[in-house]
Amino acid sequence: MLFYYNKIKKFLSSSEGVFILAIIIISIFTRFFHLTYQSLWFDELYSVCIADPTNSTETLLSKLETDYHPPLFYLFLHGLFQVFPFNDFTARFAVAIIGILGVWLIYYLGKEINNKQTGLWAAFILSILYFHIKHSQEVRMYIVLFALIIITSIVFLKAIRKSNNYYFIFYAFFSVLSIYTHYYAFFVLLAQGLCILHLMIFHKPDFIIFKKFSYSFLVILLLYIPF
Repeated sequence: MLFYYNKIKKFLSSSEGVFILAIIIISIFTRFFHLTYQSLWFDELYSVCIADPTNSTETLLSKLETDYHPPLFYLFLHGLFQVFPFNDFTARFAVAIIGILGVWLIYYLGKEINNKQTGLWAAFILSILYFHIKHSQEVRMYIVLFALIIITSIVFLKAIRKSNNYYFIFYAFFSVLSIYTHYYAFFVLLAQGLCILHLMIFHKPDFIIFKKFSYSFLVILLLYIPF
């Protein structure tokens, strides 16, 4: 515990730490400002009504049979309302927190792709980006999908570079969460699969990585079949 405390303290005392802390503060302000100023609109009301804590899980899933979206976000809200008050503030607060987390995650992704300057610029732009702020204040699944996609992208890059088995396990796990959040996640999985094929065809092929990703995609498919 002391090791991590000293590591965090050292990071926050650096110029990089100061900048990312300032960006996170901006993100907190922009996402919590007038959080419940506007009442819930139709789609948000639908999310909240489906996630009503008085509904059983079976009732919730049966109501989703007429919906076009996967169930994970509604199950998340349902669990949230079991613990916290059943109101618009609770729902929007939770989504806003995930939106702020997305700013931190894209900073980390930028570092993973290029360097810390890339990460800081990406995080700063996202912290003031209207569309991200807007969806961070809506009780819908889009900002959750964004955060999950960024996580899968980070783990995807780490799996390619380090080939440790646990990265492939994490990749499969977060990919399954993302496709159970929204169908658009399939486009990201397709893009990542094409990246692997590109590496195999146009660069020095690493058949171990190819085999591990093949297993990961198979696991993702098998875990999605029940839905």
